[in-house]
Amino acid sequence: MQKKGYTTKESKIVYKSPYISVREDLIDDELGREKIFNVVDLQYGTSILVIDKNNDIYFVKQYRYGYQDYTLEFPGGTMDKNEEPEDTIKRELFEELGIKAENITSLGFVSGLTSNLNHKEYLFFTKVDYVPEIVEDKTEDVLECIKMSFSDAIKMVLENKIIHAPAVALILKTKTFLENNR
Repeated sequence: MQKKGYTTKESKIVYKSPYISVREDLIDDELGREKIFNVVDLQYGTSILVIDKNNDIYFVKQYRYGYQDYTLEFPGGTMDKNEEPEDTIKRELFEELGIKAENITSLGFVSGLTSNLNHKEYLFFTKVDYVPEIVEDKTEDVLECIKMSFSDAIKMVLENKIIHAPAVALILKTKTFLENNR
């Protein structure tokens, strides 16, 4: 495979699980230098920002082992094989918040650490009248559903209290979308 002056000479999977694989690629870069790149292929995922009629938004607080702490994230999860992002987010939204939303707006996707990580997180938002009590998700340790105002969420991003990259991007993208579509 050749991209922008890079030629992949050899590629081998060095680790594989249901959610990630790590590969080592031997490449020639755009100057013809031979290099080894390590790439993590992470299963694609989805996240959704839910806004109620009072302009409050809903987070899920979860302990994340890789980060070794709790994070505030929006409902979402990984896409099953051959599943469309919209179907994934509808499933996850019901599993995590008990909401069956029909009017979901796509806000594109984000991808972090693009030098060594192959991953897309598809972003959505939806407006609802209310959010029922949190539904216990047997597949994850959903500890707490947290409701807050949109303005408080923006402050928490700026204070590094919300650090989950898809959540940060969703707050920015949803705010911009709503301001442009009044």
